[in-house]
Amino acid sequence: MYFMNDTFYEGLTIGILTGITLNVIKNYIFKNKYINRDTTKLDVTDEEIRSEYKSSTNENEEFKIALLVRHDLKMGKGKIAAQCSHAIVHCYEKGLSSKPFEIKSWESNNKPVEIFKIADEETMLNYQQLANENGFNNYIVVDAGRTQVAPRSKTVMAVGPVKKKMIDLFTQNLQCAVLSVNAYNKSKLCGLPSKCARIVLKVPDLKTLTCIQKQCKLFDIHTAMFTENDEVTVLAIGPANEVSINAQVHNLKLY
Repeated sequence: MYFMNDTFYEGLTIGILTGITLNVIKNYIFKNKYINRDTTKLDVTDEEIRSEYKSSTNENEEFKIALLVRHDLKMGKGKIAAQCSHAIVHCYEKGLSSKPFEIKSWESNNKPVEIFKIADEETMLNYQQLANENGFNNYIVVDAGRTQVAPRSKTVMAVGPVKKKMIDLFTQNLQCAVLSVNAYNKSKLCGLPSKCARIVLKVPDLKTLTCIQKQCKLFDIHTAMFTENDEVTVLAIGPANEVSINAQVHNLKLY
């Protein structure tokens, strides 16, 4: 039997045109729905900030990471430093896949980080919900509880990188704990295992710090020296295996 007549071709043509039309309408509705949703994510009235949020990003814009530290846990400064290290490295690793443009822009602008005090776990979770609602990359450190805090304590939350105006709006009600620090260099993070140890050690003076750096260089161990206001503040060592690092810092005490 032969069915391929003029009526068939007319019906086929109409069907194709109808399908194309419906697809264009669907894409238009979907696009406008999500654009409208994005412009109302933050409850702000300042038109400049709303415009900033809607505008396309470029590599010259400043991006920042914010660290929110639980104040109620009363952690020592060494513990806080270690927890902040965990938070920023995990947040960075997560952002490499989910927010590559933001990570690249942050790296090209000196990797600024700000640290804030936060009241308690409930407040931290509220800020995490707000970050998720606005599509901000974030990570909360859950401590094993071996020192200072109870097991499964949520200690530090990292948020970003996010455009400066938006992260400033996000943290406007928080008290700043540290004005700025430098994050670990990307080139030193290659192959870094997600559960590697991060510890903070006391060094008595700059001479000791530079000696350790020279010694690490002899054994081809990566290091990065950080400064604040032209003064050397921190030497980061690694990634390297535990035995290699311990051999260089075995005389130092935990912070």
